[in-house]
Amino acid sequence: MNFALYRRIVVAVVCGSSGCSVREPLDSASDTEAGSGDGGAASSSTTTTGPDDKPVPPPTSTTGPDDTTGPAATTVLDTGDPVTSVVTSDATSGEAVHEFQALLAVSTVIAPELPFQFIATSTWTGWPEPHSLRLELQPLALSQGQVLAPRTPVGDPIVFDAIPVVDGAFELDMGLAMVIGAANPITGGDVTATLLLRGSLVAPDFYCGQVDGEIVTPLNASVVGSTFAALAIAGPDELPPQVMITCDGETVG
Repeated sequence: MNFALYRRIVVAVVCGSSGCSVREPLDSASDTEAGSGDGGAASSSTTTTGPDDKPVPPPTSTTGPDDTTGPAATTVLDTGDPVTSVVTSDATSGEAVHEFQALLAVSTVIAPELPFQFIATSTWTGWPEPHSLRLELQPLALSQGQVLAPRTPVGDPIVFDAIPVVDGAFELDMGLAMVIGAANPITGGDVTATLLLRGSLVAPDFYCGQVDGEIVTPLNASVVGSTFAALAIAGPDELPPQVMITCDGETVG
């Protein structure tokens, strides 16, 4: 897949019966042994990472469910070129604020291949260990049965302030939320639902997680087990040709 504007994200995912959690990659370091060019004794040198070096994923455990030394599976996502984000200071508190726009997709168990999509302006306060998140979700128009068209802003943004964040994890109770039919690629009709998003910040420009709740109208249906993913974009006019819908990098499009 071609993500010309995306960055390389290393994602370690652990999925269990209660949901999906993520483990951040470890700082990379390597010890290198090299022999002399004339066949003499080998010399040893140690190389440490600098600020521009990319992290490497933690070791993958293969010993079974009782092993606690590492995640059961490690996925490396190559998302192409990094996307520039901005860290500023809050005018009132002086805390560092990290803000970026992301394409946030909600993939329901009803029709996983037809995700609802939003431009998510994500503001993390207290960076690099954020304690609060502000989300402004702008719905995108989607023709029935479509993933990539037309994806233009439609309807009013949905704003959530001061979402608590602990160790990169958050829960967002969206309450009774309504998405207009123009943004519904499944049926094309208005949808009202009670949704709870449980997510984690996986990388500075990527967060994802699980969605629980139920559709209230036009019918009653559970959406427990649905997923969401939000990956940074350069701008609302430069949306990717593939839409990420899970923490392990599954895409549709």
